[in-house]
Amino acid sequence: MEDPFGSLDLDDDLFEDSTPVAPRKVMPASYPYPLAEDGLFFPVDDQDLLSPLNFAATFHSSKLAPSNISSVIERMYLLKQFEQCLALTRLWIVENRKQAKPFGNLEICDISARCCLKVEGPEAALAALEDCDDLDLTHPTQTTAGSFMFYTQLLRQSGGEDNWTRALDTLTMYFSVRGKDYRGFIEVYEVLIASMGSVEGKLGADGAKDLRLIASLAMRRAKWLFSQSLQPYLMDTPLMKRRESHENTKMDSVLDSNRTFLDAFDASVEDEDVFKNGIMDSLLWAFPKLKDQTVNWIRADILIKSSAANLILGDDEGDDEDASVSKM
Repeated sequence: MEDPFGSLDLDDDLFEDSTPVAPRKVMPASYPYPLAEDGLFFPVDDQDLLSPLNFAATFHSSKLAPSNISSVIERMYLLKQFEQCLALTRLWIVENRKQAKPFGNLEICDISARCCLKVEGPEAALAALEDCDDLDLTHPTQTTAGSFMFYTQLLRQSGGEDNWTRALDTLTMYFSVRGKDYRGFIEVYEVLIASMGSVEGKLGADGAKDLRLIASLAMRRAKWLFSQSLQPYLMDTPLMKRRESHENTKMDSVLDSNRTFLDAFDASVEDEDVFKNGIMDSLLWAFPKLKDQTVNWIRADILIKSSAANLILGDDEGDDEDASVSKM
């Protein structure tokens, strides 16, 4: 039967998209940071902005001016212009405090402290971070946890028994928010090792061994937490492979050099409480001002023998999901 409407005589071209496909854009392997001087950025070489009088006029010139200047500060920091960046952060903080409703300044204070570390040293950086209006150093939150870690690093670098004690106490507060962050345990190791030269004479050989044992156990804990944080489906990416290799190499080097202390601890048949009491006595002899919360945390979460079961049982059972380090 003949089709009167020609509905069966269809051209295949009707079902093909004839629109030309645009060529796919490929990001170059090396992408230089653009030296843009428009948009929200003020000219980089404008020295007038560094004058307190001119800066104040610019800061209060419009509603968006403080945010625009913060963009300049971030850009300067990325370009490693630390001296200019430090000058701007200090002016920004001064002018911000004059406002009826100041902007949040945690990020600017953090950048200011990091520039201070590069230009003036850890003590100046420590003072800059302690002067931050939006950072409560007695109560960490998810927002301020990164600044707490940076604060601990500054205390360690500044040196001295009081600073090392405060660093360990601050890490205990940090772990109340990010209880499974392996980098925090690495910092425990760094603090204890940094203090060894100063406290070794006071402790004697046996006490110094106990302190090194605590540091080594902290690094072993970090290694285990790092292995648990890796996501298998991401491990095929070159970036994650490099990161895993870098972190494991660093941690394995420390563990291998302290294997004798770790093996002796794991093989000990002495009553566990008595054994731990002796180690903790050495810690308290080195840092007599440590808070009880810090002492109890080190005893429960670091002095753990090497079986996987003990490591798992050593986790904070009360931690919620927000308290754990984000898996990579």
